[in-house]
Amino acid sequence: MDDIYMQYIEYLKLKQGTYIKKEQLYRHRILPGHEGGTYNEENVLLITYKEHTLAHYYRFLAYSKLADLKAFILMKGQKEKHIREMTSFIGKLGGKARSKQMKAAKEYFYNVQWQKDFGFKGRGKINVETGHLKRLNDYITENTPQLRSRAGKLGAQACIKKQREEKTNIFDPKVLMQKKGNLKRWGIKINGKRIPYENLSEDFIEYHIYYGTKTEY
Repeated sequence: MDDIYMQYIEYLKLKQGTYIKKEQLYRHRILPGHEGGTYNEENVLLITYKEHTLAHYYRFLAYSKLADLKAFILMKGQKEKHIREMTSFIGKLGGKARSKQMKAAKEYFYNVQWQKDFGFKGRGKINVETGHLKRLNDYITENTPQLRSRAGKLGAQACIKKQREEKTNIFDPKVLMQKKGNLKRWGIKINGKRIPYENLSEDFIEYHIYYGTKTEY
């Protein structure tokens, strides 16, 4: 395959699904919009900003399309942070414009009948009043308690991991210092008996500072 652009596209296809979650990805149309390309699944790749910039450059080298050169020059001269901010701003403008159109045309949630059919005034209210949602919840709880427990634990673990990495909430250094100071000053009450700080084990102190609650043991 002599086409440098398609070689690069094949390389990017192999990378799909391998990016880390924190990476900001952008949609690249293999056949660009200026040649009639759409955002259908077969024509779109999710790639990084640098890869997106290079894709337009390689396409210009392969096909000498001025539009690809312009895209490359524009993207090369921008910082990714500014591109994200601009994309977010354009998205918000588009959302406001669409909302204005729906309001003028009385579509979706601006339509009384739609609200009756899909909102709490309609089906949602019926589900609550008839007890359908409660029965469904009871059925799920009865038949999948292990799954619920597992999902809850995974969610808690993910939350704790994120807080630890970002040093927020219970892992905020100021909070940890304050908790340790209170423990040194007051000790802790366990089964109605107050235990002074110096009588507590290091393991217990560490656990209480990071995971303990205000509830007395």
